[in-house]
Amino acid sequence: MTLEYVVAATLEWLAVASWQLAIFIGLVACAVALLRKASPRLRHGLWLLVFIKALLPTTLGGELLNAPWAVGQWGVRPLEQQLPAAARQFVATDTPVESPVSPTPAPTSTPATQPAAANRVDPATRSINPYAATLFGLWAGGVTTVLGGVAIGYLGLVREVRRLRSVEEGPVRIALERAALAVGVTDAQKIDLRITDRPAGTFLFGVRRPTIVLPQAAVDQLAPDEILGVLAHELVHWRRRDTLVGWLQAVVGALFWFHPLVWWASARLREERERCCDDAVLRHAVSDRDTYGEAIVRSLTIGRGRPIGLAKPTPLAAAGLVGVFERGATLQQRLEDVMNFRPTRQKFGWRSMATLVLFGLIFLPMAGSSLAQLAPGDTELVTLSLDDAAESATRIETDRDVKVEGAASTRITTQWPTTVCLAEVEKPDVDGTQLVYTAQVKSDLDQSASLEMWAHVDGGTYFSRNPQVAVFGKSDWKRLEIPFFFKAGQRPDKVTLNVIIGGPGTVWVDDIRLLKRPLPGGFGAAAPANEKLSPVKKEVADKAPVVETPYPQIVESIPEFGATDVDPSLDTIRVTFDRDMSTPGMSWTGGGEDFPDIDKSRQAEWIDARICVLPVRLAKAKFYRVGVNSKSFQNFKSADGKPAEHRVLSFATAGAKRSVQRKAHIPEIAELSPANGDGDVDPDTKTISVTFDTKMGGGMSWVRTGGWFPGAEDGRAWWSKDGRTCTLPVALEPGVTYQLSLNGSHYVNFQSQHGVPAPTTVWSFTTEAE
Repeated sequence: MTLEYVVAATLEWLAVASWQLAIFIGLVACAVALLRKASPRLRHGLWLLVFIKALLPTTLGGELLNAPWAVGQWGVRPLEQQLPAAARQFVATDTPVESPVSPTPAPTSTPATQPAAANRVDPATRSINPYAATLFGLWAGGVTTVLGGVAIGYLGLVREVRRLRSVEEGPVRIALERAALAVGVTDAQKIDLRITDRPAGTFLFGVRRPTIVLPQAAVDQLAPDEILGVLAHELVHWRRRDTLVGWLQAVVGALFWFHPLVWWASARLREERERCCDDAVLRHAVSDRDTYGEAIVRSLTIGRGRPIGLAKPTPLAAAGLVGVFERGATLQQRLEDVMNFRPTRQKFGWRSMATLVLFGLIFLPMAGSSLAQLAPGDTELVTLSLDDAAESATRIETDRDVKVEGAASTRITTQWPTTVCLAEVEKPDVDGTQLVYTAQVKSDLDQSASLEMWAHVDGGTYFSRNPQVAVFGKSDWKRLEIPFFFKAGQRPDKVTLNVIIGGPGTVWVDDIRLLKRPLPGGFGAAAPANEKLSPVKKEVADKAPVVETPYPQIVESIPEFGATDVDPSLDTIRVTFDRDMSTPGMSWTGGGEDFPDIDKSRQAEWIDARICVLPVRLAKAKFYRVGVNSKSFQNFKSADGKPAEHRVLSFATAGAKRSVQRKAHIPEIAELSPANGDGDVDPDTKTISVTFDTKMGGGMSWVRTGGWFPGAEDGRAWWSKDGRTCTLPVALEPGVTYQLSLNGSHYVNFQSQHGVPAPTTVWSFTTEAE
């Protein structure tokens, strides 16, 4: 789990939960107002549901709920809903998505690609949206401050209470036991009763072993029946486990310290908690109304207005403490309730319980309707239910059990980062408006999944995506959407709808919609002036790939790959990437005698966001090998966190013998069997093979690319004796086009015996039909 994932998932949860809590608190407040003459236990239960709701999954309800109080995506506007120019990055996808094919791992004899300790550059932290990082930091700081205050206040109170005198016998202890019998507390012997000489209100604290603190002034000034009522009040708190609820309030209050309605709901819960205890004391006839009301007032007077006394704790610092009178409670209303108490009224019976349960069942699930609701001004252009995976033009499974609507959804399972084309729509009717791609997405991933839309306009191809609008980790159905802005007169010939999957796991997609929406207010008939769309590489778009992943690639290096006459006075190795990278992270990998000596008087550095240099000291007539990233070290990555392809920069300095120069040679494919693009392959063929122009190191990377892979389940590839030809057992079917890749952006085990990888080559062929 990455830091980006934690930050994004936390902020998304806070946004959704905050909206849901605001609406839920409003519903509870309305219900409490209507039930003001009902049992205080019912009103307390309703307010308690607020704090239970705060810790429930925000996805509770999902497809099962379609009610006006449900919070769908209308309640959460992502921070980057409308993409800035910087978010529309240039796509370079010269190599397909890949995964290594089991069971052909690189043997241990393959030259090492891990960095030596002296040569490895320290990894940098992952790139995180600075606004998201700031918000997360503020929230985490607030949580830490609140919880720290709770802990300090509580521990300080524990220390003070431990110094107080414990009462084991005598009139006060007898009064405690009488009160326990009256209110039905059977474990009074485990309750610790202590006396303080300081001005304080009577209070109870502790979850496992309760302690009641009673001021000496109360013992001296209150009548026996008044003391009995006060102790009974605290014992009812213990019987109800109100101290545990107090800790729940503290945790929720800390998590939502910024939410004023949560603080307000916490105060209302404390008020109803006191009324519940008052009601129980009077209902058990521990004291009459006049005596008990007088006891409440005199307890407050003795405590000098300190509801829970000793250390002037704040409401959250009082977590786990409950008293006769709590901060924020309305004394006048309590006394009126006490004076107006009638045993036959305000009972908590089966009707009250049914009301509470029904309210919770109806209103706690607030994930919102699963199906898209059109916003005002939206026009639906296309709807794809994906009931059949064939609609997506990909070889993806149909899932008839997990779906949003219709008969099924499309399930995509992957073991590596990938982008999958779901559909292409010809000539959508848009002009001077937004085109919005929206879909229901559900995930069970290590990373995230988001949407991407390509627009083919006037011979060029452009795209829009936003990794912040995504599902993260294990997520229930969530509606995602991304916009595309079209100026007046700009009409797309075709749009391609993709889903980007950031790591291994499973993604479900359903209910895809393409909407036409007016441009944001103030833009009129033109797209936002600061929106400069970035073209997709034309040669990639022409291939109309089903699966693509835009890994950062090296577009220039000094020295060049495979150079054999490099000036030994060259003092830096330089690589230039095709996009802005996450600086200052870097992974120069390798080691041993073929790795150049590092000039320790200087540091490896980024000249700008795309160019990185490594200071070196080269020798004459020598072979060198420098890795850029590896399978284990991937700190060369784009600004949005995608690792750069693994490359090996091999070269020889001037004056080297031909045998040394040959070490820098980049292996080339001499022959493929069957030939690349062959459309008439015998389906009974049992093996396919690749032959290189030089002896190889013994490793191999047969890579999946998203199409049909020809490998046999139980077959194991092997090398010829001369080390140039590698053969893979296959199981072919008639009339099928197969595709694989030799090496890939992150799997480069097809290497020469000197550790120089062969270029990535996509290989496809088609078998004869029956």
